[in-house]
Amino acid sequence: MFSKKKQTLLYRKKIASYLSYAIGEIILIVLGILIAVFIKNSNEEAVNTEIRNGIYTVIINNLKSDTIAVRRLIDTYEEAEPEFLKIMNDNLNAKNLNYSGIMTSQRLVNLNTRGFKQLSDYKNSTSNNTDSLTFQITDFYTTYNTGISEINELISEDIIEIIKDWRDNYDWFNPLIKTRKITEEAKTYFLESLEYKNKVTYRHILIYENYIPLLKRFLTKSKIILNRLEERLQKEN
Repeated sequence: MFSKKKQTLLYRKKIASYLSYAIGEIILIVLGILIAVFIKNSNEEAVNTEIRNGIYTVIINNLKSDTIAVRRLIDTYEEAEPEFLKIMNDNLNAKNLNYSGIMTSQRLVNLNTRGFKQLSDYKNSTSNNTDSLTFQITDFYTTYNTGISEINELISEDIIEIIKDWRDNYDWFNPLIKTRKITEEAKTYFLESLEYKNKVTYRHILIYENYIPLLKRFLTKSKIILNRLEERLQKEN
């Protein structure tokens, strides 16, 4: 009888030992899986951070070159505004008449969106889309690249329309464009034509009431974006 009880106790002890061993093995396996997942996620995050920071570096370079180009364009237009105002305010006369090309010269700027396109591709290819800086950059480029492109198109269309009009309707067009010679007929047009004044006024509206204010807002916002990008890279490097 005692031998039977002893055997039962030994059997139960073996089962308990086996269960303890099995549970321990399961815990080790789960811990191993969790560690592997953690390492994988850490490695993926490190890779994603490196890729994202590389893209941020491209955007920084794009913004720096764009801000230089925008400032130059603003300076160019601000220097040219007195010519527009002279015509609009009827202060143009035969003595100060000259052909400066303000109505036929195309002075525009196009943003370099290489880094932004890379960021968009990266954002679409990863599930980690919670970075507030990425959203800020996306909103910035969506706003200003679209706005600048739209006004560029309006100015370009206006230039083409004016050139075609002069080409098709005025004999003085060829000598004016070819040699900058202002014939008597051209003088009459530039000094007396209400049509010409209206064209200049419309272009002034496009440039000085729309384009330049937009470009100045771009400079302000781009400075904020640049500061955030540089702070991020300094923090993570």
